[in-house]
Amino acid sequence: MANFTASQRAAITHHGHNVLVSASAGSGKTTVLVERVLQSVLQGQDITRLLVVTFTNAAAAEMKDRITTALKHELTAHRQEMDDSTRHHLAQQIGLVASAPISTIDAFALQVVQQYYYTIDLDPGFRILADPTEAIMIQEGVWSDLREVFFSSASAAQFRALSANFGTDRSDDPLGDLVMRVYEYAQTTTDPDGWIAGLADNYAHNLGADGPLMTQLRQAATPIMTQVEQLLRQAADLVGAEPTLSKVADNLAQVQALTAIATRTLPSENYAAVQNAIDDVDWGRWPGGKVTDEVVKATKNDAKALRDQAKEIFEQRLVPLFGLNTDDLATALDAGHDLVAELSHVCLEFKHAYWAEKQRRHVLDFGDIEQAARTILDQADPDTGTTVGQIYRDAFDEVLVDEYQDTNPLQEAILSGVSTPAPGNRFMVGDVKQSIYGFRLAAPQLFLDKYARYTPSTASADNTRNVTDGERITLAENFRSSRNILDFTNLIFRQVMDRTVGDIDYQGGEELKLGATDIPSDFAPATELLLYVPDDAEDAAANADLDKDIGQVRMVINRIQALMAHPEKQLYDRKQGAYRNLEYRDITLLVPTRSQNLQIQEEFAAAGIPIVINDAQNYFKTTELQVMLSLLKVIDNPLQEIPLVAVLRSPMVGMTADELAVVRLADRHVPYYDAVTRFIAQYDAATADATTTSAYHKLMQFREQLTGFRDLARSNRLVDLIWAIYQETGYLDFVGGMPGGPQRQANLRALYDRAHAYEEGGFRGLFAFVHFIELMQQRDKDLDTPVTIDPDTNAVHLMTIHGSKGLQFPVVFLMNSSRSLHGNSNRGDSKAILSGGQIGIQWLQEDTRVQIPLPQYELARQDRDGREQAEALRVLYVALTRAEQHLYVVGYGATRERLEQSWRKLANTNDLVLPAYNRLTAASLLALIGASLVRHPHYPDQTDPLVGLVDDPTMFTINWVTHPKVAGGAQTQLAVTQPPLDVDVDQWFSFQYPYAAATQTTGFQAVSEIKRLFDDPSLTELHADPQTSGHQVLNDGQAARRYVEPFATPQFITGGVEARPSAAAIGTATHQVMQSLDLHVAITPTYVAGVIEDLVDRQLITATVGRNVNIDHIVAFFTTPLGQTLLQTPDTVQREVPFAMLMPAGDVFPAMRNDEQNLLVHGIMDGFVTTPDGVILYDYKTDHVGHQQDAIVTKYSGQLNLYALALRQIQPAPVIGLRLVLLETNTVVALAVQGAYDINSNNSSREP
Repeated sequence: MANFTASQRAAITHHGHNVLVSASAGSGKTTVLVERVLQSVLQGQDITRLLVVTFTNAAAAEMKDRITTALKHELTAHRQEMDDSTRHHLAQQIGLVASAPISTIDAFALQVVQQYYYTIDLDPGFRILADPTEAIMIQEGVWSDLREVFFSSASAAQFRALSANFGTDRSDDPLGDLVMRVYEYAQTTTDPDGWIAGLADNYAHNLGADGPLMTQLRQAATPIMTQVEQLLRQAADLVGAEPTLSKVADNLAQVQALTAIATRTLPSENYAAVQNAIDDVDWGRWPGGKVTDEVVKATKNDAKALRDQAKEIFEQRLVPLFGLNTDDLATALDAGHDLVAELSHVCLEFKHAYWAEKQRRHVLDFGDIEQAARTILDQADPDTGTTVGQIYRDAFDEVLVDEYQDTNPLQEAILSGVSTPAPGNRFMVGDVKQSIYGFRLAAPQLFLDKYARYTPSTASADNTRNVTDGERITLAENFRSSRNILDFTNLIFRQVMDRTVGDIDYQGGEELKLGATDIPSDFAPATELLLYVPDDAEDAAANADLDKDIGQVRMVINRIQALMAHPEKQLYDRKQGAYRNLEYRDITLLVPTRSQNLQIQEEFAAAGIPIVINDAQNYFKTTELQVMLSLLKVIDNPLQEIPLVAVLRSPMVGMTADELAVVRLADRHVPYYDAVTRFIAQYDAATADATTTSAYHKLMQFREQLTGFRDLARSNRLVDLIWAIYQETGYLDFVGGMPGGPQRQANLRALYDRAHAYEEGGFRGLFAFVHFIELMQQRDKDLDTPVTIDPDTNAVHLMTIHGSKGLQFPVVFLMNSSRSLHGNSNRGDSKAILSGGQIGIQWLQEDTRVQIPLPQYELARQDRDGREQAEALRVLYVALTRAEQHLYVVGYGATRERLEQSWRKLANTNDLVLPAYNRLTAASLLALIGASLVRHPHYPDQTDPLVGLVDDPTMFTINWVTHPKVAGGAQTQLAVTQPPLDVDVDQWFSFQYPYAAATQTTGFQAVSEIKRLFDDPSLTELHADPQTSGHQVLNDGQAARRYVEPFATPQFITGGVEARPSAAAIGTATHQVMQSLDLHVAITPTYVAGVIEDLVDRQLITATVGRNVNIDHIVAFFTTPLGQTLLQTPDTVQREVPFAMLMPAGDVFPAMRNDEQNLLVHGIMDGFVTTPDGVILYDYKTDHVGHQQDAIVTKYSGQLNLYALALRQIQPAPVIGLRLVLLETNTVVALAVQGAYDINSNNSSREP
């Protein structure tokens, strides 16, 4: 392990207790995990006793592949140094990797359920409900039925109050959404029913100092008050004893005195006392008066900025926590408790009804699987009395978890259930700085709890030291990126990430360290900010029609065009140890969401820059899908005007705008479909102009098609309808001829597949399918459509930041960094917020219709906002650390001045870490980046750099772009002129491929196929076969394609009548019987009959075939000298021996004598017996002999000589005899043993 760092070696070798590895980006965590498995196996560990859990199926497959590769490399590289037992162990482990327990947590939970379902009386006949939209459809149906029950039940009044509180004036859909959110959250807990039932406990009417509500409020308010007092103290210290600012000092002192009282009440007083103290804080009026001294004036302004920030924090974060007086709060708590209690009741009823519906449909989702697995682990196996969890704990010596930061409490419970207790046997690797799956309810706090609790590693070689709880190892070296990327990332995150915002202290050992020492030290391209500031343009009106998003995209296009204009030595190739040219494929655009994908595609296409989308989404926004969905809506209901006109205007019908207008003029006051009907009825060919005539013919054809499609929809499957549309309209072929045709066709086929899956789920009907698609669009769901990307495509790649996790790219553009962090992420949270394991609600006061946020709501809101902002930081970390050598940050601001003002406001502190409140309220990733750069000594026109950054080496540039100009047709500009062809055209067209024979055969041949090639032509009628006669023929008449036995006629075609088995079936069964005979006992007819009966019972052969096996022939064989030899020395007999070997193609097919390629020949020998002098090879044949014995011997001589050749390669003894056993005549023919590849000889003699 010479190439590993000390911390990596510790992570690989430390055992005997729980180990948590905090692996920073690019630190080689997967390599470390694979090496840990490898070293365990080298020390004798069985890989099937290691449970390895990954985050995705792709990661699990990659893990298996890398472990297999590592084991094979170890075996190959050190074979000579290993003893026999080690070599055997490694070879065995390589074969076991494919079946080793290396999978996702979902797959492992499924395996637990499938194996021990009976311990919880679960019906094993279920399918996985993997499609989230199918689940939503089922949920909708269950909720619709349940609503009707509630509205007509005895508790209808409570349910109506619940609907009124969480619904809107138009709909109670928001209540349904809330119920679904509660259900999804509950499914990640270890006790879903208990968690739901306890939601109202937090609304108990207890406002005492020790009550649960005050405890939570105190925990939230204390750090807020600390920050407020710190800002006020800084302002007071700034003013000091300056006599001209005495009124300012008095104002600050007054506020400080009042906030101090509020602070003192927090630790021990009840709600009323704290609320009164906070309510008494009066910020007063900031003293005015003219200040002439510029220094004093600046001091006053700075003090005011600090005081205003303190006031903002106080009023925005503290006051809402204590916004209600005691009486109002008591009333609100009573109402809130009743509402949440009713919500709990409704959610439990929904959970149980949804479970019943899934049971009826025999489906389970992955949440159900994980819940069932957790329950099963606590159950006792009725066969052994041991708990299932203990069975798994005994089965695994170690549990290794990848991406541990992305687990949730339920998954943690499953992993705990199969791991040994303290000191433990878990190895957990991850990086909380890359925990970006909060929307999947991942709980990084699980990682953080262990991070804080576990003992830091000393990286000592002694891994047996006493560790009471667990060991924490940090991998900080980054082997992915060049120094400039690491410097820039560290510069940002030293200032924006700590335990308050980000959950971890970045300066506490989490900074990235350069591990890629093979990159030249002088190669460190400066990170570049590309900022679009349109209002700074001299002619700002020229940008008025340019969307800010498009402006950013064009700015990026302009930069890429500049890079590709001079691609020389832009990148350093670490494998080659030399600089190389930049290519399009080296560039990746990372976007925060997919909303810009279509815009980016269009702009890049216009500029002539090739681009591919790696995670094709925005599926329903593509033109071809919009047209198809419109047509489906029209087929369902032709009175829908917008879909109808969309179809008529589309290439399916092809009407022009003028033609549509002519149709509308037929009747302006009816739905458009009725206008179409009247237009057709009123059409007069004699008076119609060209436009009218064209419209008429198009509409007649469309109406005929529409009628057919509607008839088809009423009586056929949905997939039949969709395919009929593709065929009759030719639309699938049409889109194939458009730009991006293969992807467009893949999109249309995906719609067909989606419809098939929809109907497979038990859903029916076009209307329901259209609703299903609309529901997907409303929930921002999309189809994971196949992306048709040629791996050799030289194109820019576009993907989301989330999709890029685990990947790396030479050049990265972080797009749209100015996107708001507080946009649509909180949809649905306006009246209820789920966060931190609790629910906070707003109470709608019925009399006044005013929404009153309870303290619980404000607690949940602040908790949610903090979690989301922390995750935004982690998303930024992931984005920056994907870059290997070049990094560009792209953003927008109206003007440079406004951007810089906002950055300086966020960075208004002398501390290295930006104020927590500023980071929590930062509007965008660009705001955080800008605030981290504006105090740097390399910032343009810097006059007052932060002392803590003076020695920072980070190099960066900022380009303020007012009007991005894009040169069209970039590919055309960079095209290389093709020189004239310097070839002999006649010779070129008359070229003869020298290996034509190789194109007519396969490289994988069975002996039974090859032996056909050496048959005597006079024997053709002996095995005439239409399939053989249809083979292509080489120059010497040899069939070259693989011989295929004719398929047996299925029994259902024969009408269920069991015909006499074929000779081939009887021959195969005879071989099975010969293989199954025990050579240590006498071979009698009774014994052979018993063996046949056993094979029939085991369903290895059918009863009919068994009855046709000739027992007398088998018994007679064992009376021959060869048969007697087998019975006398049974322990030297090997039967049914498989083999595979390489042979020169020319030795098998003479037409390929000049071809240097090999063929892989495989087969199974019937058997051989080892004697003191050598090996005798034998082969049984059940052919009908008659008067054709010599022909049969000739037929099989080549096959036996191939067997002999293979036998020489797989064992050392010489082959001294070949025996062809003809069971029908009880004849054993001795064939002469020939030299290498002499497989045509048929010298034979009858064995005495």
